[in-house]
Amino acid sequence: MNKLTIKVFFLVCCLFISCKESKKQEILSEYKFGYTLHILDSLEYKFEGSNPIVFGSQIEHFKDKILITDKDLNSIFIFSEELEFEHKIGGKGRGPGEYLETPRVILEDSSIILQDQLKIDRYNSQFELISSKTLPAEFTFPLNSVRNIKQKDKLVMNVWTDKYLNFNEYSPICVLDDDNNIEFNIGKWDDVYLNEKYSAFCLEQSRVLFSKVSENKFFAKQQASRKIQLFENFELVEEFYYSPKFFRKIPEVTIKEYQKNLETFFKFVPTITYNYNLCYDHQNQYVIISYFHTAPVVKKGLNIKNDKTFITVFDKYYNCIYDGVAPGYLEFIKNGELYFKKLKDNGITLIKCKVKYRSERNGN
Repeated sequence: MNKLTIKVFFLVCCLFISCKESKKQEILSEYKFGYTLHILDSLEYKFEGSNPIVFGSQIEHFKDKILITDKDLNSIFIFSEELEFEHKIGGKGRGPGEYLETPRVILEDSSIILQDQLKIDRYNSQFELISSKTLPAEFTFPLNSVRNIKQKDKLVMNVWTDKYLNFNEYSPICVLDDDNNIEFNIGKWDDVYLNEKYSAFCLEQSRVLFSKVSENKFFAKQQASRKIQLFENFELVEEFYYSPKFFRKIPEVTIKEYQKNLETFFKFVPTITYNYNLCYDHQNQYVIISYFHTAPVVKKGLNIKNDKTFITVFDKYYNCIYDGVAPGYLEFIKNGELYFKKLKDNGITLIKCKVKYRSERNGN
């Protein structure tokens, strides 16, 4: 056997061993041009009096209904698919079907779950309460900007601990069994969370975004990370990297600097970009990230407003096919159509869009 043959044999062995040691595959996303975001239609609902729907209100599609969380009453508004109000469930309180905070919606095939920091309530497809179980006390389960998912018979949840500023001391994802007992934790925080100079940004983006693919697969994205991860049977099998076109450079500000006083807080927050939602389009096999900029409110003292909204779309090969302006915050996808939320003083508008290839848009 000559020296060249030995080197080739050694290289092949190394590659084989490397593949056997880890299932995880790392992919760098590439940009593919020619796609646009096309507005198809919009739905609007106006409230009498003040608008109870706020920026953080979660909107989901379930069966033939649209569900919207209400921050004022800690309840869920139930609308038809034409955005006609039908009724609501929930309310303020500590009893079954009542919540101390605005609950988050977790979808199942034939039922829904409403979660606050204390308990999990399950409702059937007629929105009747069928069970209520408390959550374990050793973790805090954050609600703001969270969309947890059900995977097989387990809940995949965001968690906080009293060590939430030390990201290397706990895992970002918690898995609960059907009795809400903590079964195991998975994942580890991206390196950006362990870098002190980015600690203010990471504190503001300390959630994990989830999107269910199937009963044994889901995508996850830590808000401050540039990686999107695919889990199968709760094991990380793929992750791909991307650089969104309109994402602002992460400011080098520490937690101590940003929490110094109200002025430093309101000076920092309008300089960053927030990752809002992660959605999987089952029909087209697209992975979509919704993100937005913040901006200061001029002449109103210390205040912040949400500014421009964007989406980044990846095809099934994780190529970026669209990265641009969006008409609002992406809430859900139905039959390959994207539904964006746009808030008004007295109501809400849902804007229906579709990602199309340019020739497809022109009818060719």
